[in-house]
Amino acid sequence: MIEPQQILAAREVVNQIYIDDRVKDYIVDVVWATRDPAAYNLRLEGLIRYGASPRATIYLALGARAHASSTGAVTSPRRM
Repeated sequence: MIEPQQILAAREVVNQIYIDDRVKDYIVDVVWATRDPAAYNLRLEGLIRYGASPRATIYLALGARAHASSTGAVTSPRRM
């Protein structure tokens, strides 16, 4: 069984993982592409009703950090 302290410690480790600016830019582009697909030359008419919120960038970055932590992999735009 996992103790609450272990979860808090794991969260701290994940939060300390570095994310390269290229990955951050990619995350922002993904979120903006859901809000304005035409600006990214995407044909998504009728497929997206509401784009991702700015908060989505926070959780995509957190997911990238968690993935890097759990796999030991380097996070890059190609891996996302």
